[in-house]
Amino acid sequence: MADDIHAMTLIATLVATSIVLIEYASAKNPLVTLGFVIKRFLVIIIIFFVVSPILLGHPPPRGVPSSPPWILLPSIFFISVLVRTKKIRHISITILVCVLAGLSMHYDSLLEIRNFIGSKNYSTLQDERNRRHLARVRKELSEKGGSDKTNYPDGWLRDVINTPEQNGLRRVFDSTSARQHDLWHSWLTGLYALEEREISLWYPGGTLETSGPRVVYRPRDTEDNSVEPTPGSWRQRPAGHLRR
Repeated sequence: MADDIHAMTLIATLVATSIVLIEYASAKNPLVTLGFVIKRFLVIIIIFFVVSPILLGHPPPRGVPSSPPWILLPSIFFISVLVRTKKIRHISITILVCVLAGLSMHYDSLLEIRNFIGSKNYSTLQDERNRRHLARVRKELSEKGGSDKTNYPDGWLRDVINTPEQNGLRRVFDSTSARQHDLWHSWLTGLYALEEREISLWYPGGTLETSGPRVVYRPRDTEDNSVEPTPGSWRQRPAGHLRR
């Protein structure tokens, strides 16, 4: 619901801006000169830098609020240049700046405490990171298999191999798997639904030399580890809990 409010607020602001321009804009404004336009453009740049700490609250790949500045800043510019009535111009610009700051902070809050993400490639980057971790673990286990001929049982790798010499692998035992879903307003807001699942390394049983290359990530929230659950059974977790 919070993301719907975000999108509807942005749409309502665009509609209101259009109405103001239709009612009060004038292409014959005698004040519109090259110098006047440049001054207004510089004001827009100043506004951007004033609110940039809010706009850039989340570094990639989490995403930064792109729609509010790239939609509302041009709206502020056109109103400041084309609207001749001083009172209407000042009121409209003040409201737009407030909406810009509010939507940007709201965007940040959605990424921080709810299941949303602002980057289309986020899940792809997360999957790539998991693949790199998995390849590294498989390589380490295979190399240790040259000296360790123990026949280990199947199970979670953190439980099966729990010896001091294996402690270096603990940093990659657990991770998260992420999936993104387009929302009705994703094209406008750049927000996507985020679905996360805790996963851990699973050892298929056998010696490190033969089974090390067959280690896989499996979801932790399933009782039968021989069967992959359907995506619909995924348990959502807040985006802020993503493990790095």
